[in-house]
Amino acid sequence: MTIAATGVRRGEVSGDTVMSFDAATRFDIRPLRAQFATSLGRPLGLVTAPGGTYSTVTSILETRGPVAIVSDTSRRRITATAVRYDPGRNQLASDSAFTATAGSRRLEGIGFTADPGLFTIRCLQNCRGTLGP
Repeated sequence: MTIAATGVRRGEVSGDTVMSFDAATRFDIRPLRAQFATSLGRPLGLVTAPGGTYSTVTSILETRGPVAIVSDTSRRRITATAVRYDPGRNQLASDSAFTATAGSRRLEGIGFTADPGLFTIRCLQNCRGTLGP
């Protein structure tokens, strides 16, 4: 399935099992794999999770279970419990505990927002550590 907002393709969602609900407007995907890309099709990041839900009405992608987000370009990685992607804002967000790493640098906290390429990661609460520039 294609993730899009205002006519701009943001990425692709796939899984081994896809169940359709609500007149084929809501999909439950297990395991979930979402590949984000630039408008030119260059890879930005990959989200993997045991499961998730994608709505074609809102274009919102919500993950369940341990989530891993890996950047294709900045070599950063985030692990969390639940992450939501809003293609209209082109933003990943979570209100759960997370750990972000970039080489030997580490940032931990509760709640974050980030772009799909993980170039900018903003910790919301109880922040410890830093990822640097």
